Amino acid sequence: MRFTTQLSFTALISALIGGVTVLQTLAPQEEQQLRKRDVGVILPLSGPLAEFGEAAKNGFLLASKEHPDRFKSINFVFEDSQYDPKTSISAFYKLARDTNTALIYNWGTATGEALAPIAEAQRIPLITNSQTPSISEKRAHVLRFINPAEDFSLALLNELRSRGHRRLAVVKSELAYINDLLNGMKSNLRDGETLEVIDSVTTSEQNFRSTIAKLKTKNFDALGVFLISGQISQFYRQAEEQALKVPTFGSDFFESESEIAKSGPGIEGAIYSNIIVSEEFRTKYQQAFSNDTHLTYASNAYDFAMLTAHILNQQAASKSPRELLATYQQIQDQQGTSGHYRFIESPNSDKFFAFSVGVKEIRDGSIQVVSGPSLLEPLPAK
Repeated sequence: MRFTTQLSFTALISALIGGVTVLQTLAPQEEQQLRKRDVGVILPLSGPLAEFGEAAKNGFLLASKEHPDRFKSINFVFEDSQYDPKTSISAFYKLARDTNTALIYNWGTATGEALAPIAEAQRIPLITNSQTPSISEKRAHVLRFINPAEDFSLALLNELRSRGHRRLAVVKSELAYINDLLNGMKSNLRDGETLEVIDSVTTSEQNFRSTIAKLKTKNFDALGVFLISGQISQFYRQAEEQALKVPTFGSDFFESESEIAKSGPGIEGAIYSNIIVSEEFRTKYQQAFSNDTHLTYASNAYDFAMLTAHILNQQAASKSPRELLATYQQIQDQQGTSGHYRFIESPNSDKFFAFSVGVKEIRDGSIQVVSGPSLLEPLPAK
C-alpha cells in the first residue's frame, strides 16, 4: 500500500512539472489533439483601414463560434498590422517565434509585399489576401487567398462598357492595391477607350476642391473615385458643393455602410467590382455583428478558417511547411460563403484561390448586385 502510494505521488509530480513525461507516452495522434496549433492572423485592426481588418477578424470568430468542434485544436492569434509594412513585419516575427504556429494569414497588398520575401526566406507558410500576383509568383511558401486584381478590373470595365462609358477619368489615392486595379483596367482598354488619372493624392488628403475644379474642365463619360475610407465621403460631399454630377465607379472601399451614409446623394448609382457573397452568409453575419460592412473580407476569412481547420485536422503537425502548402494547392472545387472557389496556378507561377467576381451598385443607400456569375455556378475549368 505504501509502495503504491509513493509511485502515484511520483507520477503526479512528473505530470505537474511541465507534463513532459505524460506527453512522451502518448501516441502521436493523441499528442496532436492535446496541443493546439496556432494560426497567426495579421490584420489592420487600427488605422484608416481598420474596418477591413475588423470584418476579417469577425469572419474568423464567426467560423470558430459556429463550428467549435472543428477548431478545438486550432487557435487563431491576431496581430495588428495597422496596414503598415514595418509593423506587419514585427507582427510576423512575433508570430514566427511561436513554435506552435502552423502558418500565417495576412490581409492587404502593401503588407503582403513586405511579408512574402521574408516568409519565403524563413520557410514559413504565408497565405495572404492580396491581389498582386508578384506576391506569390515563383515562391514555394506563399499563396494568395483571393483573385488577382485584373479579375476585378475586367468585371468593372465590362460593366462600364455595357453602360456606354468609353472615356474614363480617375482621381486616386496612392496605394498599391488601387494601382493594381487601375493597371488592370489600362491593360484591357480597347480601341476608342481612354482612362486618364486626373489627380493622385496621399491617403491622408481630405481636400479635393482643386481636383474637382480640374475635373469640371475635362470631358469624360464616367469618373473613377479610387479613394480610401474617409476620403470617399469627403470627395462626394465636396463634389456636391461644386455641382459636379457624373456617373461614378470605384473599388471595394465603397463597401461600407457608414461611408455610403456620409457621402450623401452623389454616391448614388456608383458601381464597383467585388466577390459576390451569398445572402445566407450576409444574414447570419448581420445577426452576429449588426452590420455588413466589408462583408467580402469577413467571407474570405471565414472560408479560409474553415478550409484551414479541415486541412490541419487531417494533417500531422510533423508535416513540413511545403507539405502543408502543397495540401492547400490540391484543393479543387470547394463550396464557400461566395459559392464555389478553387485553387489555381497560372502559367506565370502565380498561385491563388479564385472566387466568383461580380459588380455591385449603390442604390438608395444600400448595396445591390447588378452583374456577376451565379453563386451556384462552378468556376471555369483551368
